[in-house]
Amino acid sequence: LKQPPPKHVTAAVGFGGMAGGGGTGDGCVGDSGQGSETRRVRELSVEVTADVVPGETQLRVAPAGGRSGDFLVTVPEAAKVGDRLVLLEDEDGEWTCHLHSRSSEGASAADRVAAQKAALRVGHVRVPADAQPGTTQLSIAVGARQVPVMLPAMAQPGDFLRLSHDTSSDAWRLEVVRAGPRGGEGQGVRVGLTYLEIDEDATFRDIVKAGVAAGCFVNPKALRGVAPPLNLPGMIAIARVEEGEELFRIPARLHISASTFRDIRPELFFSVAELERLSAARRVEVALNMCLSTVLAAVAMTNSTEAQEDAQRLPPLWQLYGRACLGLRFDDHPWWRSLKELELLKSQLEPSGEAEHARMMAGDAIAIHGIISEGVSPDLLGPGGFDTGLFLQARLCLLTREFGTPHDSALVPIVDFCNHSGRPNAHQTWDLLEDAMVVKALRTIEAGEEITISYGSLSNPVLFRTYGFTLPEAEEATWTCASQASEWQELASGEAAERIGNDHQPLVEVQLDTARITESLAKMLDSCEAGGGDSLVLLRAWCRRRADALEGDDATRPMREALARARGAAGRSGCCEWWNNLSDVTSGGNKYETSLEDIAARRVKMSEYLCLLSHLEALDVVEGSTPEEQCLARAAQFRKALSSVLAAPPGSGRFGAHVVALRPMRVGAAVVSPAIAEAKRASKLHMPYRAAN
Repeated sequence: LKQPPPKHVTAAVGFGGMAGGGGTGDGCVGDSGQGSETRRVRELSVEVTADVVPGETQLRVAPAGGRSGDFLVTVPEAAKVGDRLVLLEDEDGEWTCHLHSRSSEGASAADRVAAQKAALRVGHVRVPADAQPGTTQLSIAVGARQVPVMLPAMAQPGDFLRLSHDTSSDAWRLEVVRAGPRGGEGQGVRVGLTYLEIDEDATFRDIVKAGVAAGCFVNPKALRGVAPPLNLPGMIAIARVEEGEELFRIPARLHISASTFRDIRPELFFSVAELERLSAARRVEVALNMCLSTVLAAVAMTNSTEAQEDAQRLPPLWQLYGRACLGLRFDDHPWWRSLKELELLKSQLEPSGEAEHARMMAGDAIAIHGIISEGVSPDLLGPGGFDTGLFLQARLCLLTREFGTPHDSALVPIVDFCNHSGRPNAHQTWDLLEDAMVVKALRTIEAGEEITISYGSLSNPVLFRTYGFTLPEAEEATWTCASQASEWQELASGEAAERIGNDHQPLVEVQLDTARITESLAKMLDSCEAGGGDSLVLLRAWCRRRADALEGDDATRPMREALARARGAAGRSGCCEWWNNLSDVTSGGNKYETSLEDIAARRVKMSEYLCLLSHLEALDVVEGSTPEEQCLARAAQFRKALSSVLAAPPGSGRFGAHVVALRPMRVGAAVVSPAIAEAKRASKLHMPYRAAN
């Protein structure tokens, strides 16, 4: 803006919103221009008085010193009485206008953040399959406005466009939210996994020998082997193990973790951890993934002198453990199947979203590989180049074999050969004095019996997406169902939908669990209420829509019929053993139990259906239309939690407050529940450390 003609100026940051984006006045609410790269030479201001109408009234700003010309400034909609409109002139005679909020003066940082968040309006739209960058124009609803946006060059079908409008400054921002790169030849990405044919018994003996030499304890009664009912490679007791008997003790210094890699390969670790293109929350995770992939590469390339030299620089236990990892098969893991046979995986799992989740996560690993390839010096990436498949393989090893420890997440050699059971006979704890993971028998383990531990109280959908297996229905610990935030926003309306869009990225996962109110669900329902919506109506609408889709699934029809028979015979609630009715079920003349892949898919979908049914029944109970005794018995804990939350007034953040109240607390080195912590404080007793995975 140049003088002397009168100017009509809309107060904005950078004058131009989406098209101009930035400009010389780029800043935030209350910015007076000091952060601008150009040096200002003059500042004009005018106060917003009580007689103005925001968005309509124009205020005249006259330069001092008798210079000709003045400005007409439209008062922005976000302005309040007492605020000031500040015009800044730079050395080139260019003017920018800022809104300076007097109400923010003296406010706390939290208050300012809250004020900025309240002023933000956000809209999302998914990029359709036939969209063409630079040609296709999409309409995004932001508040009450429909804003046309040209599809940017970097957007791909399936991505989300996120358009945000800061009403306090009239600034606009357009972002592409990546739904996950597409693996396979569609993007020119070729991925293959590397497997070594190994003698598992001999490899295990070598690992034990190296571990014991380095300071591990391995009970000679435990060997690698196969035993029913899993009939998968695991740990077997070859002699009777007494209750409380120690089976394994692995010091933290021998774990494969971020902490140990920082010491062994610091240059590589920090080169990856400092990549600016990685989000801060994921840098350590990705650095560990990268370091593990170099271990696998060094072990796999037995014909390379450089690789052999690289392997020799690793602890002997790690070298042998790397060989064992390359003997693991991931052909049936959903991540790999999403790259190899996505359509088949979808056909087995739909209407569940687990196939799409697997595709996104595999694509994420491939995208991270690309970021590392571009940002890290090739001489640090290991001999033979940086292989996409080995990086994905390392990610799968971490996903399926990591333990939580007091230091960080880690691969714990030998212990991670134990398989999972919903009814384990061994348990892992931590010896604080020796800084080691210790596994002891929970009960007597007879000779020939498999030694099992618990990976956690997990549902079949979570077990499937993480480890690639499911449990029989009788052993499943809980029922869960996952969704994306965009699905909830579609069902909301008005300010509630707008608030959900502001608080949640469209691809953020919202998890429902019959054992508790999850943190992601609490945040979603609090967002709905903060926008003036009815959280219970939204929860019912989403559960009903997903349940309707699952009720139309032919693959799980025999399971739902078995559930209905069990509930009918036991007054609706006695369905805990509904799976016993499945043995007589046939489909098309064939036994219901078919391939392992089909069985896993049906278990995943049935867990989701039971989770949705539990949430719908909980809503019926709190609304008084269904008595407690007629509901699914396993979901009693969720119903109790929901009733407790609803005792607080809506819009108070009541769901999140409930989750925070139940969140574990730290007492010294121990992680304990609030109830236990309070009891210990009351009795003034020391809390010993006993942390499980």
